[in-house]
Amino acid sequence: MKVFPGHTRDMQAVIIQGGGKTACYISDLIPTSAHLELNWVMAFDLYPLETIESRKAYYARAIPEKWLTMFTHDPEIPWAYVERDERGRMRARTIP
Repeated sequence: MKVFPGHTRDMQAVIIQGGGKTACYISDLIPTSAHLELNWVMAFDLYPLETIESRKAYYARAIPEKWLTMFTHDPEIPWAYVERDERGRMRARTIP
């Protein structure tokens, strides 16, 4: 468990490790794959500036370590690897 404040003060994510891989149930820090960009915060985030900082902290580990990210509210993409495209924008790379 790790606290990622922003949506609420003490919102937690569940980090699962095994077999040399890591997955993260990220809660409402990144509720859908449409919310990958740092500044795309939800109107009901209680602490939007902390959401941005928490996403930065998450991406600092999840991208280079290739964590599987689970989106809690995405009807199309339940999980994906978060990465930057050739223009530096965030994107979800789905698993075939």
